[in-house]
Amino acid sequence: MLKVKYNLTTYGSFLADVATGFNAVSAKKVVIKNNELVFPESIGKGIFSCYDVDTGLAVVIMDCTFFEDVNFIRLPANVNYFHAMSFNLTNFSSIVNMDGKNGQINGESWQNKIFYSTAKTGLSWTAPQNIPIKIVILLLSQEWVINKFRLKELESRVPHQKELLEDAPLQFSLDMDLETVLLTQEIIASKPPEFFVKLFYKGYVKRLIAHVLDRDKRDLHPEEVLKYQDVLNIVEAKKNIEDHLEQSLPALDDVAKSCGMSSSKFANIFKAMYTKSYLQFFQELKIEKAADLLKKNWEILDVAKSVGFVNQSHFTRVFKEYYRIPPKEYRNAATKH
Repeated sequence: MLKVKYNLTTYGSFLADVATGFNAVSAKKVVIKNNELVFPESIGKGIFSCYDVDTGLAVVIMDCTFFEDVNFIRLPANVNYFHAMSFNLTNFSSIVNMDGKNGQINGESWQNKIFYSTAKTGLSWTAPQNIPIKIVILLLSQEWVINKFRLKELESRVPHQKELLEDAPLQFSLDMDLETVLLTQEIIASKPPEFFVKLFYKGYVKRLIAHVLDRDKRDLHPEEVLKYQDVLNIVEAKKNIEDHLEQSLPALDDVAKSCGMSSSKFANIFKAMYTKSYLQFFQELKIEKAADLLKKNWEILDVAKSVGFVNQSHFTRVFKEYYRIPPKEYRNAATKH
């Protein structure tokens, strides 16, 4: 097991501190490139990145797999200036050591998947070997928390408001809900262009925080009737299909089976999560991509193939259902100077 020690620090030094922690216990070096940790093949693969999104606010994205157990040990600091808020989509059960006290987090439960802690507190958790890790961590300065959470306002409903204002060492957990899962997955799965990275993540992070702070005001809680593991399975299936839009859309029965549920159950949960049917959701996605390619003056047959239609006439019919004109007319209008 690799025991990786690090500190809760600012955006500018967080990745460097984690890399130093890895390099202190591994012969193969972890390096930093383009805001990401690059792991040697013997340690792991995937994304471990960090982006500055606002003054006093950064986002860490973990979508990676380690090839041996990694025990992450966050050392307690002398000052409480930095805070961390993590959103855990990983589906394994784990023991989190919080200042010497062990707490069980059930991988198949909505409970305790959001974890908040301040720099004066220690923290330890283990990423098991060969298990995909999907976590978003927000790094927040104390000043950002006080100002943006509006802690000095009497009507603020932030959990542990008094302790946050008093700068007390603090650790607490919150339950995940459906909207939080979907927003966290969007942050993990999205790959915005370099020029748009900061603005993109800033928007999603602020939506995520606003949702968590505001959710007690809402009465609808679909997660009360949805199993957490079913939701994660569908989120992963959706991402796999989105990554391969050039392929024919898999049959609903096959996708449902891969998610370990019946077709009717899959269809109902998918619509509850994304407000559209399975077919409608992905056909719209494919047609929107096709429209972008037509704007680039692609040939109709090439566009059809690039979004998984083997039959050009079928593609033309579906495209016309969405845009009310055939793809050829759409391309002519879009490319007219």
